[in-house]
Amino acid sequence: MLGGFVAVMAFPGLGAWAAEGEGLALDFSHRSRFEALHNQFRPGLGSGDHGYVLRTRAALNYARGGLRLGAEVLDARAYGLAPHSSADGNLVDVFEPLVAFVGWEGAIGDERRLSLRAGRLTPSFGAGRLVGRNGYRNMPNAFTGALAEVTAEDRRLQLFALSPQRRLPGNFEDVRQNHWALDEESTDARLLGAYATMPSGAGDELEAYAFVLRERDGSAPTRNRRLQTVGGRWLRAPAPGAWDGELEAAVQWGEVRATAAAHDGAVLKARSAFFHGAAGVSAEGPWAPRFALLLDYASGDDNPTDQRWGRFDALFGPVRGDLGPTSLFTHVLRGNFLSPAARLELKPTAALSAQMTLRGVWLDAERDAQVGSGVRDVAGESGDDVGTQLDARLVWRPAPRWTLDGGIALFNHGGFMRRAPNASGQGDPAYGYFSVTYRAPTFRF
Repeated sequence: MLGGFVAVMAFPGLGAWAAEGEGLALDFSHRSRFEALHNQFRPGLGSGDHGYVLRTRAALNYARGGLRLGAEVLDARAYGLAPHSSADGNLVDVFEPLVAFVGWEGAIGDERRLSLRAGRLTPSFGAGRLVGRNGYRNMPNAFTGALAEVTAEDRRLQLFALSPQRRLPGNFEDVRQNHWALDEESTDARLLGAYATMPSGAGDELEAYAFVLRERDGSAPTRNRRLQTVGGRWLRAPAPGAWDGELEAAVQWGEVRATAAAHDGAVLKARSAFFHGAAGVSAEGPWAPRFALLLDYASGDDNPTDQRWGRFDALFGPVRGDLGPTSLFTHVLRGNFLSPAARLELKPTAALSAQMTLRGVWLDAERDAQVGSGVRDVAGESGDDVGTQLDARLVWRPAPRWTLDGGIALFNHGGFMRRAPNASGQGDPAYGYFSVTYRAPTFRF
């Protein structure tokens, strides 16, 4: 099940070590993608966006006895960007040593195993909604710190102390020129926590977690977030001819500064929540169709003039799997929204799969911003109807080492996105992409 493979996702190459034994392993992959956005929905960025987005990855992993060493270099570049693109360090990060860790793994007692990692890491916990490694976005979230994992049969406990890396370059001209800058490491932000995974009596998976974020001004101004997040997740994985489901919810509380300005002394009490639910059914036979209903919610800040902050902070979680394409699109983010959706998945052949999702999007708080665009009406007079999004993708693997992936996202804007004071006025956005990925065979020394 998904949670049972957290360690493999967190440290590229670990699964290969476990399956094939000790030694040195080299992995290489390259992805080329063209993407384009018609009718930019972010204020002040022109009429559209486009670009050729390239990502090259090389990972070297070593295992000998209990020793574990790992390194991964990611080269993320973009060419042909629009004059006023939304591109930033999430899209371009040239020749970055994304992962570099030393660790140990071995048995502690008859039924338990311990795994330790320290250095540069790209962990994912559970479904990755709050801390996860981005797949679609060109540059994943990365951290410097330590992770300990204890497993006993089908139970797992992860403890971690991490500092998020600040992705560089930080300005658009350096991004456009694909300039090199090493991502910045500091202790100005710290993420501490625990994540537990266990089976239920019905064979499903149960998870519980707690995250503590502490942030302060350093090389860059921040909102000095001091947040605690506690939540849980239940998962019944899809299976042919059966129902499946997922529920995840979290509450969050603490303090944040009213703005990121260093001179701003206003501190707001924070309290917020998020929810994700899904119920699906998979049919047996040709095309293996699966139909699912989904519901996503994250609270917003309903009163910008009080001394409270109500918008949920999604920390370091990707949204692609739940909410649609990111990169130059990224219209729907996990904050200040309510979004029911219907999804259809098809698998005509072993090499071909398709997915289509139709979702409505409303603001939870009419006076707060629509997080993906920054569009806002502080008076709350533009309503809460963000609009309707249709996204679809087709993935084909014509050969074992090659993957072709294409898709679209169409957004029919509602009244809020048309009437809000700083709305872009560009019309309904349409986004499309096509990518080719090559993964070389793992080379073992």
